[in-house]
Amino acid sequence: MQTRVLQLTHSQVGRDFLPRGSDIVTRRPLVLQLVKSAADAQPAEWGEFLHIPGKVFIDFSLIQQVIAGYGDSYAKNGIPV
Repeated sequence: MQTRVLQLTHSQVGRDFLPRGSDIVTRRPLVLQLVKSAADAQPAEWGEFLHIPGKVFIDFSLIQQVIAGYGDSYAKNGIPV
């Protein structure tokens, strides 16, 4: 993913959750909803993936792992990404 896109996403979201590296494939659609609730709610921020219904991710490093693993699973199964 281009550095500009990473910088823009990070500046808009305020979190570093996108995987980085030359072997990261980003041509597969992936729906991630990032939620920021009221200041007094717990957790205050979380993410949810469309392909993993009902699972809430409050650890943004896990979101990064899911994104990287999603691309890897397609590449390993011989599906063009």
